[in-house]
Amino acid sequence: LLYHGLASTEPLMSSQRQLYQQKSEELFQGIRRVKKYSVAADVWKSPAHINFNSIIFAGKPSFPVWDTNALPLGRWLEQMHPIFKAELEAILNEPGDLFGQ
Repeated sequence: LLYHGLASTEPLMSSQRQLYQQKSEELFQGIRRVKKYSVAADVWKSPAHINFNSIIFAGKPSFPVWDTNALPLGRWLEQMHPIFKAELEAILNEPGDLFGQ
């Protein structure tokens, strides 16, 4: 999910976007093979579809309930996106593999 989100915020033809998309797809294919998540394998067509509630509530609709603009927290999260992205990229790109720890 992290790599998919990061890829979607990079310029279309950038090498960083391609790297994030490749990593996202590798992890996505791996999680679809895990037996626990097999109930959602038919619903999860791409990393954007991953929703762990679909395992607990199989067959139920899965989409955001509220419009982001209707909630102050949603607006704040979108405004702070550049900061969150920069911090996440710093963790993912840390040579000591902080994310893996």
